[in-house]
Amino acid sequence: MNRTTMTSGHNSGSPAEPHPQAPALTAEPSVPIDGGFIPALREVVDPEVGVNIVDLGLVYRAEWTADGISVLMTMTSPSCPMAEMLVDDVRNALHRQFPDAAATVEICRDPPWSPARMTEAGRRQLGWSSSDAPGSFTAKHVFT
Repeated sequence: MNRTTMTSGHNSGSPAEPHPQAPALTAEPSVPIDGGFIPALREVVDPEVGVNIVDLGLVYRAEWTADGISVLMTMTSPSCPMAEMLVDDVRNALHRQFPDAAATVEICRDPPWSPARMTEAGRRQLGWSSSDAPGSFTAKHVFT
């Protein structure tokens, strides 16, 4: 998996102890997007498309870890000229909502983004219907 990691913020505790706002970590696989992050992530809009990164389907995972907040996301194209700006916007949006948490943002190129990852709201913003995007993935299934 091709990833780029960008970190921001500061750690409010040692790496061995969970962040105070983090739910208990379990051995079970985590839910891809913790619902507590959705409002902050929806503030981040892809300037080339005009849709927020949640409804665009760019966020693969956002969760609390022992070190703070971890986000795994992709871009609409591997050569997206807005990648660094979007990563900064994600960190800034999370910092506004969770000022004491460190935020790590990783860009993942595999699997690549496709319009099938978009939510219904994202499709409507672009004037598309559900049948316009190929595939059976429905983004509503990853939110908690």
